[in-house]
Amino acid sequence: APGGGEAGAYVRGLVKELLALHRVLASTLDPRAVQLVMGMITRAVSKRLPEHFAKLPLSTTNSQRRVKGDVDYLREALEGMEGVTVTDADVEPLTSYCAQLAAFRNPA
Repeated sequence: APGGGEAGAYVRGLVKELLALHRVLASTLDPRAVQLVMGMITRAVSKRLPEHFAKLPLSTTNSQRRVKGDVDYLREALEGMEGVTVTDADVEPLTSYCAQLAAFRNPA
C-alpha cells in the first residue's frame, strides 16, 4: 500500500480492495488481461470518486487538501501495481474534477 497517511478511510479502504483484486487477477490471468481489467476498474473509479467527493463540504482549504491526499494516495497505489499502466485518459474524469479545486492548483 502507498506510504502516505493523509488519505481518508474511504479511499484507504478502496485502495486495499483494489490491491487485493489486483493480487487475485495477477495470480490467475495473463498480464494483458490484468492490464485490461485494471484499466476498466481505474476508469470506473475515476468516474465515481468525483461523485463521492461532490457530496463532501469542500469549501475550506483543509477539506480540499484532504481530497488531494486521497487522490495522491490512490494514484500512488494504482501506479505501484506491477504490470499495470495508468494513462492520463484512465483518470481524466478525476483529474478534471480535481483541477477545479484550489488545493490542486496551489499545493501547500
